[in-house]
Amino acid sequence: MVLPIILFAVVATTYPAVIPVTNDSVWITNAILHNTTDHPITQLVGSLTFRNGSRTTVIAETYTLQPGEYMTFDDLGAHWDPGDRILQLESGLTATVFLQFLLGGTTSCRPAFELRALSTPLVSTGTKLTFDTIRIDDSRNIGAFPTILNTGSSAVAMTVLVMDSLGTFSESFSAPPGISQMRVHPQLPNGGSISVYLGSPGIGTGSVPPVYVFVAAGPADGGTQAIRYGDQ
Repeated sequence: MVLPIILFAVVATTYPAVIPVTNDSVWITNAILHNTTDHPITQLVGSLTFRNGSRTTVIAETYTLQPGEYMTFDDLGAHWDPGDRILQLESGLTATVFLQFLLGGTTSCRPAFELRALSTPLVSTGTKLTFDTIRIDDSRNIGAFPTILNTGSSAVAMTVLVMDSLGTFSESFSAPPGISQMRVHPQLPNGGSISVYLGSPGIGTGSVPPVYVFVAAGPADGGTQAIRYGDQ
């Protein structure tokens, strides 16, 4: 008797890289895109809506990057209708994004930070990303700011656990669709860790559209913020 051989294949799920793009008078997005492939790639870089009475026209703007080409977009949000959005990058493109807040500082000293495109989302409730070596010093107005990119159409519950050798501090947050940011205010010595959970720790009830997270650590009212990318 010949027994059948059954093969099990594990299929890895991949998610597109995304970047935050804003046009809401609070912060602006500058970006450098790079085509890492040997063929041209056309990327959506804008979408503007025009209305004339009852007639609505939407004009999409694209740009084709040649193999190896870099392209800089200043104030990328100006290419879009007001508001914020999460721009999906075409496969083969990488991006460096420069975010600058327009409030809370002078023209010469505005909060700003640089980040790379995000490609590791949370999709199942109860899962987390952990960010190590976070600097928090409220006496100098330096904090940690988890930034959530919710690609879904409804708000999602998030839980932040701040951990050090003395214990754990928990804080809840409801992340609306799009881009949102929260501040963590525990008495945490510098060098602690932050875990950002989709939903609640250890409670899995299903899946949601991808939710991307990064943490900016630094001054709230000026200077440059340092970015942390999480490990699952």
